[in-house]
Amino acid sequence: MLWTLCALIQGLIPCAACARNSNFALSGQTATLVRESIASSSDFTVAGKSSTSLPFDLIDNRIIINISLNGKGPFRFIFDSGGVAVISPEVARDLGLKIVGTSTDGGVGEKTVERGATAISEVKVGDIRLADEEFGVISFADTKYVFGANRIDGIIGYPLFKRFVVKIDYERQRLTFTEPSAFAYHGGGTIVALDFDAHLPLVNGSIDGIPGIFVIDTGTRSALLLYGPFKEKNNLRAKYKASLEGVTGWGIGGPVRSQLARIDSLKLGAVEVHNLVARLSLQRSGALAN
Repeated sequence: MLWTLCALIQGLIPCAACARNSNFALSGQTATLVRESIASSSDFTVAGKSSTSLPFDLIDNRIIINISLNGKGPFRFIFDSGGVAVISPEVARDLGLKIVGTSTDGGVGEKTVERGATAISEVKVGDIRLADEEFGVISFADTKYVFGANRIDGIIGYPLFKRFVVKIDYERQRLTFTEPSAFAYHGGGTIVALDFDAHLPLVNGSIDGIPGIFVIDTGTRSALLLYGPFKEKNNLRAKYKASLEGVTGWGIGGPVRSQLARIDSLKLGAVEVHNLVARLSLQRSGALAN
């Protein structure tokens, strides 16, 4: 079966892009027409409708939504366009789930964390019901350093993005999910070429004339995060005279250390934004060092 993805983002994009070095070549597909094979539509329903919407909370520039799992909840999940589906060990125990394939894995931090896998029979996001969805199991103990008393139980992204056209309205703090067959875009938006490396949505772009491949990641807290190899290859620390540094975020694997720089221009396709604060990663290991 073919699916279509169109992410319509209104207002400020809290986490616009992460630049990295890559040999991955973009095919020039448009964001409004990206086709890949997925499972049959029988693995999800939308309460007899073709479109549905739900509110979200914006905490630390992350989209937080309520989800029910196997009839229990609500659980608090980060809605992450750069993520797949993950729950905490505590949630897995509460649901009586079997965890298999335990191993160690990395995240944006420099520490490794224990990871397992499980399956959940029913996932409900508003009126959307997903059946027999696979989830990773990773500790979210470090989230207290970011979200304080706001509990985070998991992350969900690709299972929804691969099935629906997703509209993110930051101004009204609302998500709208529409089945591709029922979607028709009307408006003055700009189409940007989009492709995927596994579950990661990628676009060609540039910062101040320097070309790169950028991940569109709603799970990152800042406007622009530049990976270590991209920073080193293009000598960005010297270019921007970056000297202010510190812990600029926290995620799976611990703190994220970066230097801060002011970028004049970010171009993604025909879209251009100006005067952004960028984080230049100082991570020595983990996802941002690759």
